Amino acid sequence: MSLLAVILGAVFLSVSAKNDASALLAKHAQYVGWQAGDPSVQGWVAAGTRTNGRALDTFAEKRTGIAYRDTLTAAGGRVSEQMGFTGTMVWESDPNGFMVKQAGKPAQVAYDLNLIRAETLASIPDMTVSGTAQVRGVTTTILRVKPTVAPPMDIYEDPNSGAFLQAVVDPEGPARTVVSIDAYADVAPGKKAVSQWTIDSLQYTFTALTASHVADADLTAPQPTATWTFGDATVPVDLFDLSNQRYQPRVTATVNGVSGVFVLDTGTPSIVLFSNFAGRAGVVAIDGADFSPFAGNPRYQGYGLVQSLTAGNSTLHNVIIERIADPDNRIAGLLGYDFYAGVIAEIDLSSRRMQLFNPANMQPAVTAGAFAFPIDLTIRRPVFGMRLSGKAYGFPYFSTGEPYFMLLSQRLRESGAVSASDLTTESFSPRAGTRGFQGTMIESDPVQLGYTDYTGATGSGNCVLLSQALIGPYKYQSPPLCFVGSGVFGEDGGAIGNDFLRHFDWTIDYPDAKFVLTPNNIQ
Repeated sequence: MSLLAVILGAVFLSVSAKNDASALLAKHAQYVGWQAGDPSVQGWVAAGTRTNGRALDTFAEKRTGIAYRDTLTAAGGRVSEQMGFTGTMVWESDPNGFMVKQAGKPAQVAYDLNLIRAETLASIPDMTVSGTAQVRGVTTTILRVKPTVAPPMDIYEDPNSGAFLQAVVDPEGPARTVVSIDAYADVAPGKKAVSQWTIDSLQYTFTALTASHVADADLTAPQPTATWTFGDATVPVDLFDLSNQRYQPRVTATVNGVSGVFVLDTGTPSIVLFSNFAGRAGVVAIDGADFSPFAGNPRYQGYGLVQSLTAGNSTLHNVIIERIADPDNRIAGLLGYDFYAGVIAEIDLSSRRMQLFNPANMQPAVTAGAFAFPIDLTIRRPVFGMRLSGKAYGFPYFSTGEPYFMLLSQRLRESGAVSASDLTTESFSPRAGTRGFQGTMIESDPVQLGYTDYTGATGSGNCVLLSQALIGPYKYQSPPLCFVGSGVFGEDGGAIGNDFLRHFDWTIDYPDAKFVLTPNNIQ
């Protein structure tokens, strides 16, 4: 066969695949009865449920074109979370109304699924047929779709009806997610829209779906319901010595006027109050809310409503917190994401003080030797990119409440991104000279570390000693590193604790998505 014949054959197959894809899209358009831009389906208002096992939440959606806002409500309507897409940004807000831009896997899945639900696929030029597969007993044809600003996805279409039965986001990549498209319902006469879909254990179902004009103002992120009033007082910080060079930053604050000791903990995706203190402080209990990140902890007791949380003379009002039963813990709680979301916090470990600033009136300075890390707050923890080896990166978060060292996902070791020999019992803790650590968040053995945190995440893995790690511009010499299963930190995550962080003063600037480290003189 001549080279020309091979080239012409390849061109024919490519054109044929695109023609097949166009025919399948046309069949789908015939099935649903509309495409993006149809004036009879400019948008809709929908209501239904989201189930997670036996847990049931109210689910509602408002949409105009590709822009939408979803609302999850639980605990008898007292707690809600919202998420949406502006047309350029995927966002999510927590029960206190603090909003973060979504990135990584959550944003990729939301973006690709939205292209399907808004019936916009006809505008994507890069689409081919890539095979067939069985989905729920139906032989489907697979459409490989490659949006220009999102990961590819495979869409499984019933070629007889034109209905989409399944989508796989990022099919060969780290964000691979299977979305089962379970049902369609009429949104207008002769017009169908996806009315039920399942992602992992979460099933979303519309029980009411009506085409409607929705105002742009109905699609914006909410204003926070928890609000700050600011004073200028500084708050003493105790870099509490847990022994064996394990330190934890603690402050005294009041909840509803009742004083308690709290850990400053950016590794906690909310504010946690332990039940003994919450009871003394008269916190209003709110049961339920299965979308809490703490729902996996058997000691989780639900949300609580705090009228005032005061540090120095700055007060956070009307804030929803998480309640956890931990009767042996002497501290009052953990100050996590919701404490920092609406402030700029300067924590000067050198002088043992903290000051809170109104972000509307203050722009943090980055002095000589300091470095402002851009952070991703998708999981309500300050995640940053860390160069590991070659072109490999990990994405741990700064965990100011973690008194230990560096933890990374076991998958980063399996992939070869980090290479080091396992530690022996004798070499595990040369500075402390003791056999392992005991603490409120980690219990460890010199060679095998078992990890658990208050969200209920657990895992274990081996420990190594690196010669050096590079965190931003800073060289972390001879750091201990323990690997934990991907069920804790995902495929490429981890946590950086106070073995590293205590050598810096911190400016925590969540409103601008920055975490500034300034070297100090603490040894």
